[in-house]
Amino acid sequence: MQNNFSSKILLLGIPIYIITILIGYSIFGSNIMPFPWILWHFLVLLFFFGGSYYTFNILKSLSHKSFIKYLFLINIILKLIILTLTYFYFKSEIGIPMLSHKDPFFYHDAGLKIAQEFRHLNFNVVAMFPNSDFSDLGGIVYYGLIYFIFGNSVFIAGIINILFMTSAIILTFKIITQIHSEPVAKLTAIIMSFIPILNLYVGVHLKEIIFIWLIVKGSHLIISGFSKGLKFQNILSLILIIFSLFSFRTVIAFAFILSVITYFVFSENTKIRLAYKILTSAFLLLSFGFIVTYSSINKETNKYYSKGTGNNANSSIIYTLNKERGKHSITTSFLGIPEQIAICTISPFPTLINYKGDHEEIIGIRILIADAFAKGFLSLFFVFGIVNWKELKRNFFITTFLIINIAILSISGLTANYRFFLPTLPFFIYFSAVGLMSKKTTVKKVLLFFYPMILIVIYLFFNYTKLLDYNLI
Repeated sequence: MQNNFSSKILLLGIPIYIITILIGYSIFGSNIMPFPWILWHFLVLLFFFGGSYYTFNILKSLSHKSFIKYLFLINIILKLIILTLTYFYFKSEIGIPMLSHKDPFFYHDAGLKIAQEFRHLNFNVVAMFPNSDFSDLGGIVYYGLIYFIFGNSVFIAGIINILFMTSAIILTFKIITQIHSEPVAKLTAIIMSFIPILNLYVGVHLKEIIFIWLIVKGSHLIISGFSKGLKFQNILSLILIIFSLFSFRTVIAFAFILSVITYFVFSENTKIRLAYKILTSAFLLLSFGFIVTYSSINKETNKYYSKGTGNNANSSIIYTLNKERGKHSITTSFLGIPEQIAICTISPFPTLINYKGDHEEIIGIRILIADAFAKGFLSLFFVFGIVNWKELKRNFFITTFLIINIAILSISGLTANYRFFLPTLPFFIYFSAVGLMSKKTTVKKVLLFFYPMILIVIYLFFNYTKLLDYNLI
């Protein structure tokens, strides 16, 4: 499979950005973002695509153990540099060493409170935050434990995030080596190492890093651990991981449970007896039904549905989009679920328009522009990878988990929110790597020619709607 792959294809992502900016400048003129930001995102994308290209070529022939060693070193060094840069950038621009947003503030302040209570031997976290949803507790306990053990340092919390993210990348490499091939696993791990969003998020003080690690760790447990049969320690670990996922995002935990059931029932890669598969699946289903019916978690799950449908006109997403200009793209109000699924695959879209609002809000909008181009480029190859029936058949767990979460985001109207997509990003990158390394068919060559043009048109149209959103025309 490796012989069919030209890693130079990764460099195609760079001209997509350049052409979009050049055409955008001719259309939007002074309304486009300032040149320093344009240059910054060009350098970030150059580092991502160029770094992935050269690193893959350098490391692709290494042995399994040697590759893991270099993968570890690259991630620790790269992420430590980026953590340091973002730490001082946020501190100089915003006044505090983290992204200015209500969620990072919430996790930081709540973590400080938990650490203080732990020092006084009070471990009743639920009582500390009686008005919080259960799905909020995972992130605040995570940062609370870090502050309790290592002191109230945002930078040290970032270092812990680096360790968990590096571990997640190495575990992803091991998973894919088992279910596919080492070349695909290496390409996936390298793209994960260089993709901007996972490097940025080690220092923005959100819960997504530990959240991703839990999902990848659980996936490795299921695909690797249960392939050798049922063992008590694996079952206990799986229960703990599922419980932990409920404390991060309820619907993700449900998606994980359903994916486990699918894997047990259909996968041929396990040595678990049929009777045990049925009993385990029945137990998970009953637990799932009990939680949905009797738990307060049911209310949290309903939030995702109500975001997409609304119980009345005044809470519907269309009403919100029409009334809250500048906070949501007006294009979303015209899209149904099939279109939302397509948008979920390609999005987020980069906001290139020079929105003249709050300084801290501007940073939050612009900081993910390079990531939008990176994911948009990978989306074509993701489709190439996931439409292959052989890939779906031998990856029941990963495929089910990914599809369920795309469906959840599409139903809830959160398709363009990259943060909600992040828990599935390692598997998205895996299928993208499969697509990148698939045989060069005529269809693939044709799409490679037209897709960049289609992507550029979508980005430009999206930014035209932003002119309307921001009342600039």
